[in-house]
Amino acid sequence: MNRNNTILRAFGEVWNVSKSLFCWNYALTLAQGITNAVPIIALQVFMDQIAAVSGNNTDWWMVIAALLLFLSMKTISHVIKGVTDYNYEYYDLKVSHAVTYKTNRKVSLLAPLFFEEKENLDSVEKGYAGTRQVRRVVDTTMMILLYYIPEVLVIAYYLYQANPFLPFIIPIIFIAIIAVERIQEKYYSNLEAATANLTRKIEVYGDYVSDLKHYKETAMLGLQPYFSDKVQQCLQDRSRVRWECFCKSNKLELLEKAVTLLGHILVLGLLFLCVLNGGTTVGVFAALITSIDSLFEMIDGLVGELSSGFTEIMGKVKNYLAIQDMPRQNQNTSTVETLESISFDRVSFCYPNQTTPALHNISLTINKGEHIAVVGENGAGKSTLVKLLSGIYEPTRDML
Repeated sequence: MNRNNTILRAFGEVWNVSKSLFCWNYALTLAQGITNAVPIIALQVFMDQIAAVSGNNTDWWMVIAALLLFLSMKTISHVIKGVTDYNYEYYDLKVSHAVTYKTNRKVSLLAPLFFEEKENLDSVEKGYAGTRQVRRVVDTTMMILLYYIPEVLVIAYYLYQANPFLPFIIPIIFIAIIAVERIQEKYYSNLEAATANLTRKIEVYGDYVSDLKHYKETAMLGLQPYFSDKVQQCLQDRSRVRWECFCKSNKLELLEKAVTLLGHILVLGLLFLCVLNGGTTVGVFAALITSIDSLFEMIDGLVGELSSGFTEIMGKVKNYLAIQDMPRQNQNTSTVETLESISFDRVSFCYPNQTTPALHNISLTINKGEHIAVVGENGAGKSTLVKLLSGIYEPTRDML
């Protein structure tokens, strides 16, 4: 599954939860982007009119209007941010509930034998981890399109007014970001694959140490130290894999910050030369000086979101979508009639990827009203026999 397809499918998942909340949430995001961009224009107009005082050409109504626009946009921006934060949390809970429920339904429809393979259990574990990240893919994408781009376009326009070369510095920085982000996405995708099995082992071993349903048995057999050691070993292995991944990722992030800093220095240097040469107005210069820090803070924030957030969650969302694409089990809707007996006649069963059958040539008859006990050591096939009797599994070989 390619990257663009993953993003489009994530949008579909979030859109289907609530179309009205989707539109309202991202309308607020766009409003935030606009209220962040308009003050830059208002400040430029205000400073240009103030600078014209010495020439007695000042339009004081324009000065007042620009000042009021600047202040009102700042106030509205804070109000919209508060409403957006509240709406974000509410919408996030609804999306999380919906995609988790959908995953539960999907997993419940998978064939029982699916859960007998370790790789499949790892896939389910990774799929559930991805349910918490579907909304983040959509939110990050919409933040870039609706929140960051309006302000970037306004700043780019003023940079072009000062010097036609200046706006091209921003794409160069983003090209470096995208290149690094693609590499980091591969790192985090591999990290998910490497740690899913360890995470599942930690949960299982942890249950044997602390869960009440296992505590009595492990305490009687003296197995608690054994399972505690297993938990510690798996935690250490998972920490080591994560540490190796984070080290590689942080080296790339350091390179990103160096590129951002170089771009910042270059923009300020060229702006200074433009002022000395009279290539820009006082208003444009003031607007750029006050917004250039905001621009590079925004770039740093975007870099952080892409490197430590977006790149990591893309792999998790792919795992979630992989679960949704798995074939469902054919559901048997027939009604079971009252039976007088259940019979096995030389029935055998072998688990997937195993060469030794769990049951071989089993023959038995259980009459209605009978009570029987199935006794045997661990691994003898007791649970397999019960699952065959109840129809959860089907014989892999019937030797009639």
